[in-house]
Amino acid sequence: ARLSRFRLFLEWIAILAGSLALAWWAGVSGVTGRLDNQILDFAASRAAPPVSDDILLATIDDGSLGQLGKWPWDRKQIARLVDNLSAGGARLIVLDVLFTEPAAPDADAALANSIAASGKVALPYTFTPAKDRTSGVDLPQPVSPIREAAATSGHVALEPDADGVVRRMALRLGEGGGAFPHLAVAAYSTVHGKPPPALTQEAADALPPIVPLHPAGAYRRIPAAAILNGEVP
Repeated sequence: ARLSRFRLFLEWIAILAGSLALAWWAGVSGVTGRLDNQILDFAASRAAPPVSDDILLATIDDGSLGQLGKWPWDRKQIARLVDNLSAGGARLIVLDVLFTEPAAPDADAALANSIAASGKVALPYTFTPAKDRTSGVDLPQPVSPIREAAATSGHVALEPDADGVVRRMALRLGEGGGAFPHLAVAAYSTVHGKPPPALTQEAADALPPIVPLHPAGAYRRIPAAAILNGEVP
């Protein structure tokens, strides 16, 4: 009986040591984190709202680059793209390109004129590490007069997880929690005349919202070259 109890004790010690080793390996190797992310991605995709037909992506794709030349394009081309999208009845044009560096004065003027004539263009800006300082950030805005012509603007700062997937985004950044809205928030507010429901006080007190994941290609896409060439009804 004494030998049996001693053997059982050794077996439990072995099981405990094995469990501790397995837990340590899982933590160090990141297995548990990857599993958590897979579960979160599955839940986010299941909870995602249906893809909206109101959203159309005008893509700077390989075919467009082949027709119009390598990026960046002349801003007069971007101005024509804005003109054609406006003429096509877009409710809002989220021009997700950073115009933080000046181009030729006539090209900047052409783009600014098209944005002003449209009256419904949202522009992005981002944050960069502070120049010539050991801490803080700088906020390079689109160049004037392009910035002044836009209907609205918002930040596009994103912080992906370790596996490169963006699962959360800050809807507002800055002192007091609201100085700089995300571009998506600025766009929504411009179209609907009010902030999105995610910015209610209850949501503000919770964790940052989970980005609803849709599979690649879920939203309708039209090559930018097709829009510029008048090939879109």
